[in-house]
Amino acid sequence: MRLLPVSLVIAIAAICFTASATAAPPTHSTATLESTAALRDTNGHIRQTWHKTGPVDQKMTVGEKIPKPYAAFPGCMDVNNKIKEHAYDPIFGYTYWVYHEDLHWCWGFGGITSFDTTVYFSDVGTGWVNDDPRHGFLAYYYTWQGNVKGGRYVYRQGKIEECAAILCAWTIGAMYPYIKLWVNAGPWYTWTGDTNS
Repeated sequence: MRLLPVSLVIAIAAICFTASATAAPPTHSTATLESTAALRDTNGHIRQTWHKTGPVDQKMTVGEKIPKPYAAFPGCMDVNNKIKEHAYDPIFGYTYWVYHEDLHWCWGFGGITSFDTTVYFSDVGTGWVNDDPRHGFLAYYYTWQGNVKGGRYVYRQGKIEECAAILCAWTIGAMYPYIKLWVNAGPWYTWTGDTNS
């Protein structure tokens, strides 16, 4: 068996490390928030949809123009919130990864009657490994409009690591995207998120 010269191995490692370091997100990337929602009636028919985008770490509210008495009528919401981490290049933009939170909740008579949430990564680019979408979690109900289950707070955090070499022999850092969400018994929610906590 013939081994590569040590100098060649060191040179390859240096090139891989340099290429990876120049693409490191803290200095050459940007992140955005995006939310898509659909209001459904009790028969599952879509009554209204929303789509909003914005910068990270800024609260985004959906459904704010719908009157509050709407909570007295049963309904459901389907929502996809996501944080997209991508390279800042106006011509050759590159997505590092996208962190998603899918939500479904229903309400009736002023309270939340069911609530489901799922988190996952998609569009994971080269040089990113060991994605753990369920790295952190916290959730609880709160009183809203006089109902003890009128609102729900959910915090979800993921973890994804950046490789230092083409074969991902070791990692050089990690990012921890998170989403904070406030849901009410009706078609209203507020959320925010960022790439590190």
